[in-house]
Amino acid sequence: MYIEIYLGDVSWGGLSMVKCPFCGSEVNVAPIKEWRFRFYIVNAYICPSCKGRFNYYHGVSSRGKESSFTIRVKPRPKRIAAEG
Repeated sequence: MYIEIYLGDVSWGGLSMVKCPFCGSEVNVAPIKEWRFRFYIVNAYICPSCKGRFNYYHGVSSRGKESSFTIRVKPRPKRIAAEG
């Protein structure tokens, strides 16, 4: 089963607006990877603001319950303060 989501003038199998779990900004880019895990469709994103990497899971179970959540994959890189 494949779910296609239509958002205005853009149509593809992912979501256009997802919140970054690291910095809270809206991520408005296409996912870098997409796959299925059980009844979930999983989209991998990299936040353009903080470079944090996370997966967004969304789907509908066999009982009809809709759920979605994010999982942090890679910690946000720490910035090294410039010396001097």
